Amino acid sequence: MASQWRVCVTGAGGYIASWLVKLLLSRGYAVHATVRDPGYTGHNEMMVPTVKGTQNVLEACSTTNVQKLIVVSTVGTVCLNPNWPEGGPDTMNNKFWAPVHVHDVADALLLVYEKPESSGRYICALEQMDIKDMVNLLKSKYPNYDYVDKTVDVDFGVAVSSEKLRNLGWKPRSREETLADGLEFLEKAGLLKEPCRLPYFYRMNAEE
Repeated sequence: MASQWRVCVTGAGGYIASWLVKLLLSRGYAVHATVRDPGYTGHNEMMVPTVKGTQNVLEACSTTNVQKLIVVSTVGTVCLNPNWPEGGPDTMNNKFWAPVHVHDVADALLLVYEKPESSGRYICALEQMDIKDMVNLLKSKYPNYDYVDKTVDVDFGVAVSSEKLRNLGWKPRSREETLADGLEFLEKAGLLKEPCRLPYFYRMNAEE
């Protein structure tokens, strides 16, 4: 029974982790959580404690009776550069996008934790789609929003597949439901009222 288990969630104040904590509590887990100092905003103030904190967790788990450790990362760690500037123009690179619903991420983490046969790396994402295709899909369903109207095709891609996670039993929401819920969240948060500034990752080639 889940009520017999205690888990620790680090970074529990984060977006994904907070949903994971909520899911764990609903399943009867006793949850211990850690959070970072909200006053830390700079790169060194965030990245250095993150790296050191991960090392501390790994060392603590290796010396205590921790039965399973799950480390969460993002595909951005292999294709993004923290030194890129923020913001952007109205032209977007037509690169890949592999969306996933935050609830499905939480479900995946709990699934990997509970399945005794789980091991190694799992990719938690829906099928990849081009930015242009995603924009066209959103335009067809939500035509009243402002969208980027210029894209530049670039030769860039990162192969990701969730087949291993699906074989473990992961059943994510559809792409359409994922995008719809994401748009609804942004609308409620008031984040669609301001002009969108594209991340540098999606505009750097367009400026050359």
